Amino acid sequence: MPLKEILFQIRKAQFFKEKKFLFLFLFSLFLNFFIWFYIFINRSFYLFKIPLTGLIILIINFILGFKFYLAQKESLTEMLFYAFLVVQLILLISVISK
Repeated sequence: MPLKEILFQIRKAQFFKEKKFLFLFLFSLFLNFFIWFYIFINRSFYLFKIPLTGLIILIINFILGFKFYLAQKESLTEMLFYAFLVVQLILLISVISK
């Protein structure tokens, strides 16, 4: 295995040990699930497109953040992770206010 691949694998494993990124991802995921639960409890089924949009944004940002992290662009990764936390908060506020 070439040295470049070994370093890539090490960097890949370190991504999942970064507590800051892991916390932001899990908290955003929790908020998204809370939105789904809130809509289900209130029987506002027409609002299901809001958390679905949030989940799609969460997945896209996670993939992009992972790629940026592997490219050693941690500032962009951090910005993306904070962005999807903000998106989830905005979606939560929009669902609760309806």
